[in-house]
Amino acid sequence: MLLQAGGVFAFFFILPLGAAALGKPVKAAWIICAMSFVVNTIVWTVRVLLAANADWSGLVWECGVIGVVLVSWAWVIAPPNIGSFKSVSAANRIAAGAACMFALIAANMASVGFETFIRPADEYVRNSLALLADAGIMGFEGVDARDIAERALTLTLHGGGIAACMLFFAVNRQISASLARMRGNNSRPIPGITNFYTGRNLVWVLAFALLGAVAAKHYGFFIVGLAAWNVVTAAVLLYMAQGAGIALFYATKWARTPFSRLFVAFLAAIMVISAPFNVLFFGGIAVLGLSEHWIPLRKTES
Repeated sequence: MLLQAGGVFAFFFILPLGAAALGKPVKAAWIICAMSFVVNTIVWTVRVLLAANADWSGLVWECGVIGVVLVSWAWVIAPPNIGSFKSVSAANRIAAGAACMFALIAANMASVGFETFIRPADEYVRNSLALLADAGIMGFEGVDARDIAERALTLTLHGGGIAACMLFFAVNRQISASLARMRGNNSRPIPGITNFYTGRNLVWVLAFALLGAVAAKHYGFFIVGLAAWNVVTAAVLLYMAQGAGIALFYATKWARTPFSRLFVAFLAAIMVISAPFNVLFFGGIAVLGLSEHWIPLRKTES
């Protein structure tokens, strides 16, 4: 709860649950997440009861989002041994959890009206532009704050939101595994990114999603277009993760000295922060991951 209300640290509010659950059996991991949901619901209910104007609809949405997040998180770190659930890959679990989380958030945004979200974003952009002007930074005089806010919302709905949700689960999963490993209490070890593989059928999902996005744009099917672009974004992110795993596989294989590893990390950091090379860099990483469907790039020597 403290992390959840802690601004930038809210991104890691499921981290303690992950670190604790990875050291426990699958059933215990689900019980930990369920107890967290119960405590969260009780706290939010008390807050609504003590508020001057009780917002019960807000409570339902808040508990609903948290419930979806915790169920998805439990599935990501402790897949149950039930039927086909146990055979779903980590990549697909992260994508599915992110899709459920973002779908509920988007439904909430639609129910209260997108203007409710544009207005505070518009105000935030205006204040930021005013601060830049006060600091003597020129070049932002003709910028329309509302246009920026609307573009940010459009980007969020067309892939930015699900990308953030996927990073939310993936980053917390890896950090949780590292913490559990440091404590020597990791009953379900999570492989590093060098062993990350997407499913073989993902290429078809990406192809049909791209086709759906183009068709929705042509025929004006807005909702179909939103869904298609979010699927495209999720697939590209998974291929980027696979490509990063390939790159890291060879980097660790070739860069054996501390200096060479530092040099490789420095080059990667430069590529990430240098526009427009970072677009080419991330695009190349995604293509590298996609190419492994046909070329066994991480073949180990026997």
